[in-house]
Amino acid sequence: MLRFRYAFVPTSEGIRVMESPTPPLPRLLLVSNGKVLAGRNALFSAMHDPFFDPSETVLLESEPQPHPESGATGAARLISDLPDELMIEADTNKPTLLLITDLYDHNWRVKALPDSTQQSYQLMPADYILRAVPLAAGHHHLQIVYAPTAFPIGIGISVAAWTLWISLLVWDWLRKNRKKILT
Repeated sequence: MLRFRYAFVPTSEGIRVMESPTPPLPRLLLVSNGKVLAGRNALFSAMHDPFFDPSETVLLESEPQPHPESGATGAARLISDLPDELMIEADTNKPTLLLITDLYDHNWRVKALPDSTQQSYQLMPADYILRAVPLAAGHHHLQIVYAPTAFPIGIGISVAAWTLWISLLVWDWLRKNRKKILT
C-alpha cells in the first residue's frame, strides 16, 4: 500500500529479494470511491478484507467535502517536492479524492493557489496513515506545507526570553555605571 515493491529477506543462502504480490501505489492517485468508517479498528478491519483495493477505495474517518462521485476521471501531477512542501496540479471531471501516499500528520496544511477551481481545501487522514484531499470538478493547483503550530510558539518564547535577558543585562550595566558616576 505504501509504495512497497521489494522486500529483502535474509535466508540461509544470503539475502533474497522478493517482489510484493500487489503492485505499489503511485505517490499521487485520484480515487473516486471514499468510504467513511468510525474508529481505528473499523479501518483496520476494512483494510484486512481480501477484497479491499487501496487504488480503488479510500477509507476516511469523516465525510469529505465535496463528496466524491463514482466514475471520476482525471490526472494529478507533482510539480515540486521539497521535504516540507508539495506543489500539486490536478484535473478532474467530477468530484474525487486526491490520495497522497505520504504519511499523514495534523501539522500539514493545504492551500489553494490562484488558478485553482476551489478557494480552500481540506487535508484529511486516509487509510488511517495516508493523506487525502477532496477535490471538486475542475483544475486544481495546490500547495501542501508542513507548518507545525509549536514552531511559532517556540519562536515567540525565544524572542521573549532574549528580550528579557538583554533588558536585564542593560539594566545591570546602567545600575553599575550610575554608582561609578555618583562616587
